Amino acid sequence: MKQNEFIRRYEPLWQTFEAALGSNSRKNSGDSLEDLPASYRTICHHLSLAKLRNYSPALQERLNQIALTGHQHLYAGKNDNATDLGRVFSTDFPRCVRRHKYYVLMSALLFFGPLIWITLAILKDPGLAYSVIDVEQANEYTSMYSESHQNNDRQPTDDITMFGYYIWNNVSIALRTFASGLMLGIGAITILLFNGIYIGAVSGLIATSGYGDTFWSFVIGHGSFELPAIVLAGASGMKIGFALLLPGRLSRGQSLRQAALDTAPMIYGFVAMLIIAAALEAFWSPNSLVSNNVKYAVGTVLWILVIAYLTLAGRGGSDT
Repeated sequence: MKQNEFIRRYEPLWQTFEAALGSNSRKNSGDSLEDLPASYRTICHHLSLAKLRNYSPALQERLNQIALTGHQHLYAGKNDNATDLGRVFSTDFPRCVRRHKYYVLMSALLFFGPLIWITLAILKDPGLAYSVIDVEQANEYTSMYSESHQNNDRQPTDDITMFGYYIWNNVSIALRTFASGLMLGIGAITILLFNGIYIGAVSGLIATSGYGDTFWSFVIGHGSFELPAIVLAGASGMKIGFALLLPGRLSRGQSLRQAALDTAPMIYGFVAMLIIAAALEAFWSPNSLVSNNVKYAVGTVLWILVIAYLTLAGRGGSDT
């Protein structure tokens, strides 16, 4: 489609959206509250098309400004924070994941590929674990998951302390993975590969040390949120990196701002997933009163629910 035809077809929507944002009240705007998010996503799609088709910088800048203003209006959370937050997690987050499915797939392959490969390799040759983990660390890990070292007298205050630690640790790792995308995506790729290899080495080490049942039953629950969140952090980082590397007709600053806006729901989402993972890791995973079989069953259900949520939630309307 030529640029003039593109403008002629979609100009009414852009003008209506701008008028709605300029209104003093959403109730008095041309768009209803329900229509604004859908219009915003459509305009973001138009901006992507304008960049892909190399339309004029003036048109790209106009659409970029409309998208920026729309994002600020929708996510500023002035008087309806609960409504906005509910929409982010019920619709915007899973749709954002699906909209960036190729980045998510690439991130998943970079993370889970080495993790699975090195785990299987160590199961065949346990000595390979020591090429990744030094002996002192290996002894610490095996001691941690030894049946004789399971803490049956853990106090509630200990759980709360560990909850805080897990939040800090998990979120900081994910945000570093995302922020490293600023290194033209190379940083995010490197961190994904490293974490995949290291986690796989730990998994193989514990399994071949005779504590596999203790380890797998411990990680299956919180892992259903933590591991996909790491993948999403990597996908967001790569999106940012490629926006800097291939800005198209936009300046790198404009391309970076647009990529940040486009991935914002995914960033909110993976941070929330890591907080849930921290709660499970602190209060559920180490609970010695729950049998391993129950932990396996609950963990399996959680994995199914997380995958179903990311692939099915928020479908309909302008979802792609």
